[in-house]
Amino acid sequence: MEEMTSTVSQNAENAQYADQLAKAAREQADEGGKVVAQAVTAMREINTSSKQIVDIIGVIDEIAFQTNILALNAAVEAARARGTGSELCGSGQRSAEPGGQECDCGEGDSRLDPGQRRKSRKWQSSGG
Repeated sequence: MEEMTSTVSQNAENAQYADQLAKAAREQADEGGKVVAQAVTAMREINTSSKQIVDIIGVIDEIAFQTNILALNAAVEAARARGTGSELCGSGQRSAEPGGQECDCGEGDSRLDPGQRRKSRKWQSSGG
């Protein structure tokens, strides 16, 4: 009987020890789960940020494209103005046109078509 009592007592102690080990393992697993959840949250935030960065890069790319078009247009206009013999007259003519004023740049220049040869006394008398 003593041997049986000793075996039951030993089994009870082993069961308590196994229970403690199981609780410790569960706690470790819970901690690991929390760490994994934090990692998943961080990855989602990184993904969201990277999508925003892609959007920003797209906007920057569009701005660069528009800037290149403006630079090309300015170069064409500068070349056109040099072709008339006056760098300032071409831009002055375009800025004067909305007010009904015109300039006489290229007057007598045979390289210009008649639509480009403009002359206005109003523009000349205004100090242009």
